[in-house]
Amino acid sequence: MSDIDQHISGVKTDVALIKKDIKQIEKFFSKYEYIIEKSAERDKRIAVQHEILNGVADKIENLDIKIESVKFETAKDLAVVHDRLEVYRASSREDHQRLSDNNAADRKGRNQEIMEALAKLNGNLDKRISEIELKTNSLLQWKWYVMGMGAFLIFIISQVDIPSLIG
Repeated sequence: MSDIDQHISGVKTDVALIKKDIKQIEKFFSKYEYIIEKSAERDKRIAVQHEILNGVADKIENLDIKIESVKFETAKDLAVVHDRLEVYRASSREDHQRLSDNNAADRKGRNQEIMEALAKLNGNLDKRISEIELKTNSLLQWKWYVMGMGAFLIFIISQVDIPSLIG
């Protein structure tokens, strides 16, 4: 009976060792599943950030196109204003000849009004162009900032040793 008891005792020991090994394997797979879940979450976040960056880049590209369009329209408007200014100056010379026969004070007052209107118009155009350039510069700086942050995040994620953090 002692051989059977020894044999049973050996089998029990083997079963206990197998149970212990199974528990260790279960712990390993539990950690492995956790790593897989975290990796999937990270991949999702990276994909979302990538889509956001693409969206921002598209918006910036569209803004660049709109800004160029506004610059073109503004240049066209400015050319029209300058043409009108030239026409108006030519007309003003004729009027000046006519007005020189009339009252010198009226002539001076009219020229003053014209120059104020032109200065106001030119000032408004300069202000608008300056605002557009400021916005453009701000958007370009933001674009590079967002792209830099994205690159930085990707660099940090690529440098992190995930197994050593978990294990």
